Amino acid sequence: MKKDRNEMNLELSNSSILCSFERKNKYTIFSPEMKPLYNAIENTDCCTRNCCGKIRPFDLNITDPSSDDPIIHLYRPLRCDSYCCVPCCPQVLEVNSPPGTLIGRIVQECSFWHPRLTVRKPDDDVLFVLKGPFVCHCRCCSDLDYQLLTADEDTKLGSITKKWRGCCSEAFTDSDNFRIDFPVGLTANTKALLIGAAFLVDFMFHENTR
Repeated sequence: MKKDRNEMNLELSNSSILCSFERKNKYTIFSPEMKPLYNAIENTDCCTRNCCGKIRPFDLNITDPSSDDPIIHLYRPLRCDSYCCVPCCPQVLEVNSPPGTLIGRIVQECSFWHPRLTVRKPDDDVLFVLKGPFVCHCRCCSDLDYQLLTADEDTKLGSITKKWRGCCSEAFTDSDNFRIDFPVGLTANTKALLIGAAFLVDFMFHENTR
């Protein structure tokens, strides 16, 4: 059967194991054949990571592993994660590619039943809606699927899936693995936005603070 989507594996991890000290997150982005495509490391100071936890602001450069040249830059400002703050102060991730050129934003939307983010152009026009699993995004022993929908939410186009890694890995490490299922025909910039969305999903819903 001919595949009608492109996939990418995104491995998100930091090196803290059974430790209360939050370290910089490190990342590798793989092709479906598990060939490393890009690397990234979180750029934050120790105080910010350990005082602000999963809501911390950060800069992150996604780089070519062969040259370390930055290809995509992600910026997340400090925002409160209380649901009462979402209407006026939502979680936001800015995506620049190349660094210094804004290509869009990932913005949290007010929703009590499903985690809900919108993928937006620089002018704030909505490209996609990213809708998470019902209420609880911390279910055990199963993958978690964040559906990529059209702006009117009528059609599923792809997904960002957090893969279940086993009880020990989930309980004792802060490493996560995501698979991005891209719709057909996306531009490089739109794929960069969806990669940014996977990072924001990880920080908002799957970042362990010890």
